[in-house]
Amino acid sequence: MKLAIVSLALAASGCSKDTAVEDALQEEWRGTLPASIQLSSLEPWSDGGYAALGYESVDGKRSLMLATRDGTITWIDALPANGPLTMAADGEGHLYVSGTISTATEFLGTTLSAASYPVKFVLKVDGDGKVLWSKLFDEGRTNNFVYDLAAGPEGVALAGTFTGGFSIDDRTLIPGQSTATVALLVRLDPEGKVLVARSYVSTAAVAASLSRASDGDLFLGGTFTGVLTLGATPMASSSGAVFLARLAPDGTARWSRHFSGRGNVDIVPWEDGAALLMRASFVDLGVGRWLTGQVAARTDVDGKVVWARQLGSLLPNGGDRQGAVDARGNLFVGRSLEKPELVDPYYPYPATDTAVAREVVVLDRDGRLGGLLEIKPISANDYPLSLEFGANPDGSVLIGTSDSKSEATNYGTSVTTVIRRLRFGLAGE
Repeated sequence: MKLAIVSLALAASGCSKDTAVEDALQEEWRGTLPASIQLSSLEPWSDGGYAALGYESVDGKRSLMLATRDGTITWIDALPANGPLTMAADGEGHLYVSGTISTATEFLGTTLSAASYPVKFVLKVDGDGKVLWSKLFDEGRTNNFVYDLAAGPEGVALAGTFTGGFSIDDRTLIPGQSTATVALLVRLDPEGKVLVARSYVSTAAVAASLSRASDGDLFLGGTFTGVLTLGATPMASSSGAVFLARLAPDGTARWSRHFSGRGNVDIVPWEDGAALLMRASFVDLGVGRWLTGQVAARTDVDGKVVWARQLGSLLPNGGDRQGAVDARGNLFVGRSLEKPELVDPYYPYPATDTAVAREVVVLDRDGRLGGLLEIKPISANDYPLSLEFGANPDGSVLIGTSDSKSEATNYGTSVTTVIRRLRFGLAGE
């Protein structure tokens, strides 16, 4: 089914449509997740299917599932995790999952049990839902979190933050100041052996986004206040900043950049550089003006911002992945068609039952707008909860959306999640 490209006036947001990239945006397939599961993470699978992680809106448990290319769920299980829960696929038929538990738990036939709680875990799962290995670490610490994973043939990397101390196997990290919040990176080989465990000296830093470049390097992004040292030169910001760094496999920074501002950060590898995606309260990316709302930028091989676009309204709820790059080098990102009835985009109870639609925006390498797809709520009383992206090896892009009833009394209790597979190509191809 071919979808019409919606033409909108985007001059105010810094985007303009270029007829040279007037392309065709096609929806190849769509399906739904089991009822009442709110999507929180979406990973393309090696056979063209996908892994999905979501919240059970009824009991609060987290559901992990694997689906085939036509959306048939091959296995599903629930986990009563606390705090962030994240996953990453290695492209070779394995899935890594990490989070925190506060009691002994059985998941996919494996018992996770520790001497003290809360405790962090990471496990490796195959395509049949079998746990190949599991590791518990950092027992008894309540202020330490793993926020994101990146995986490949060389294993898995974990990014997060800790205060006071952090431990995994025989490695222990202690911050320079007992009250400092420190950015964290851990790398494990395919068998779960710790290869790297390092902290980055900081006053208050959160490593919230981690992604893998095609050569095995890592892109690390997040926020900090005060001082953060990733490379040879410390970065400083008294009012708050976002940071981006490219790390060698041992965690050493090849380069690092920071920008004044605040917001949620996601990093997506893009050819020899990266896409910096933000739900920004405000940010200065060096383009001559402050940007706010949904922001997309592209960096070169050295981390310098080549261009930046303010796409429009904030998505009321972001996700683990705010965008994806397809095989042709096009960036898929989302934005909200926000209505004035919204009280607060960060805590989005609408003042009325007016539905809020979202758009998928496609940008080429030069930041030119190539296509728009409006994703309307399923019914007039639905409200967007999440929007997730994932790039398939075949050139298509997966997009997952969750919607809930908007009335405050029903908010989050009646959820519908739709997975779409889109493809973007030149008209006539």
